[in-house]
Amino acid sequence: MDQTEVVGVPLDKGVLGALVFIVKFYFTNPSQIPPGIPQKDRLENSELDAYHAAMMGLLGQEALGTLGRLREGRVDTGICVIQNLPAVQVGVLRRGFANNELRLIDAHWFRLEPREPGRKPKFVVNLTFAQVRHADVVLPELPRKTVEALRALANTTWAFCHVWDNSPIPVATVNCVGRQPDAKPTNAIVVRQRIVCAVPVAQRLEEKDE
Repeated sequence: MDQTEVVGVPLDKGVLGALVFIVKFYFTNPSQIPPGIPQKDRLENSELDAYHAAMMGLLGQEALGTLGRLREGRVDTGICVIQNLPAVQVGVLRRGFANNELRLIDAHWFRLEPREPGRKPKFVVNLTFAQVRHADVVLPELPRKTVEALRALANTTWAFCHVWDNSPIPVATVNCVGRQPDAKPTNAIVVRQRIVCAVPVAQRLEEKDE
């Protein structure tokens, strides 16, 4: 397969350096979040939007920081490169990142308040992967409960996945929604040719297969 045929987000695309990848899992019930992942507070939408708009201004991309460009009332700086990919597994993505010098540097979950009155909140597990190339940097070992929680997330099938490229900000996001723990995946998000992309699968993949 030629690299030009791969649709996704290159690991090295960010104009400010190597990309940071944030993998998000959306839950409707916090009791479904595997134990071992700590909770953290999240900035208000208005604070996040102001930050993103300011970043676009600094990078000379003011148009990308316009309020309501993609969603009403929000600042969306990126483009969706993979949208509504069904029956998705991301079980080998952590190994794929590690094979390309990206390590898990943060894992937490937060409560996401609804944008509209009458809707229920969501609960989001947030995994951040970044390149760690300095020889003197040693990441601490993850607690056993956290490792087990990550394994549980990896073995879950998700109804849909969306991948966002937020260039020129060097951050990309992989959003997994619609938990389907008993469903068989038909697609997987993987790293191929240093590109985060989607591939069809016939069965659930194990990390050792990556």
